[in-house]
Amino acid sequence: MLILGQDSLTRVDGEGLQALCRKIANKYNFINPQARWNGYNVIQRHSGILNALELGLNLRQVCASPKVLFLLCDNNIEPSDIPEDCFVIYVGSHGDQGAAFADLVLPGATFM
Repeated sequence: MLILGQDSLTRVDGEGLQALCRKIANKYNFINPQARWNGYNVIQRHSGILNALELGLNLRQVCASPKVLFLLCDNNIEPSDIPEDCFVIYVGSHGDQGAAFADLVLPGATFM
């Protein structure tokens, strides 16, 4: 099994590092579709990113000035990134930073 931290991929050589790790994973069969096994993993710093990836959502900005912003346990956004006329909906389990500047807060489940 090979586990990388998300920050290692944000370095200037992150793309090369990811390519090297992928080569290692392939060479030693860390990824085995026949056995339904993927031993090449990246640990994310923010659960909201992982939630979006699992849902197949696009993480790139798709609108320069959104009217509604839906934060699913996402606390890695700055209030200055949100347009003044944007309605913010936060779904989470702890009332973290994202809830502090939301217009509507909805409960979410937590599993600890």
